[in-house]
Amino acid sequence: YWGGEPKLDGAVINIIGDTSTLAMAQQNGESDISVSMPATSLELFNDTSLYNVDGVAGSRGQVIFINFNNKFLQNYSIRKAISMSIDKQNYADIINKGASVPATGLYPDFMAFGGADGYEFDIDGANNILDSAGILDNNGDGIRELDGENISLRLVTYSTKAELANFCNELASSAKNIGIDISVEIYETVAEQQKTGDFDLMMISFTMVPTGDPQYFADIAFRTGGSSNYGGYSNQEVDELIERLDSEFDDEKRIELAKEIQQKIIDDAGYIVVGHSKYYYVMSSGLKGLHTNPSEYYLLDANVYFES
Repeated sequence: YWGGEPKLDGAVINIIGDTSTLAMAQQNGESDISVSMPATSLELFNDTSLYNVDGVAGSRGQVIFINFNNKFLQNYSIRKAISMSIDKQNYADIINKGASVPATGLYPDFMAFGGADGYEFDIDGANNILDSAGILDNNGDGIRELDGENISLRLVTYSTKAELANFCNELASSAKNIGIDISVEIYETVAEQQKTGDFDLMMISFTMVPTGDPQYFADIAFRTGGSSNYGGYSNQEVDELIERLDSEFDDEKRIELAKEIQQKIIDDAGYIVVGHSKYYYVMSSGLKGLHTNPSEYYLLDANVYFES
């Protein structure tokens, strides 16, 4: 092992998809460490004589992919109004019980290239945008129409990240205040929806900058035809900037390019990032030498040991 002589003989890693089972395994001693423990379970581990909880803001974003094949979402005013209907601070502090931080842009704010001039939570402003665009509720049923059709959208997510369903339900509730109907569909996995495009809006938890560099997510999600560009977002100016980012080696220039990329996408209302999860480890009190790494890519090294 390149990092020195390990203090542990080895490790057994179990993949536990269900969050309740994850917490139970830690409580009954089946697990010595549980990775990515949801905020809803953290109160179970307040006893510091038994557990050590360590967490940092990470690079995992709660990303809303917009399906640009949907005729309603091809309308810029509708996309922008939806963005403005999301109270990101409330999502992080109240709904997610402080286990995430709100996003002002797309990339994490604590990164050098993070933060941007995003949309503030403003229900009145969102309604004014739709009114000015002539997108009105003409029949008085509480839902605005575009070209004579009620604006009704399907928002899909999955159950293994507990906060996602809560965020989606809150978004659907808030959208009523701007006259947009959003129904929430929760699956065990959205792999099929990602493959087929069978969604209007899709919220997933995505590790955006696992190595601390913006190029990865830009290449796979923001670029036209990217492998994770599930909604078919396409902006020629963004593509050209990503091409430059892919061949630029100067750190300061890379930061500026990443800032420009995300600002253009925000100005285009092409993606919504609600916030970035705090990444939590819950460990048995005897486990030492392990600290949360925000990348989520690194866990054990030679310094991890059990205190006898």
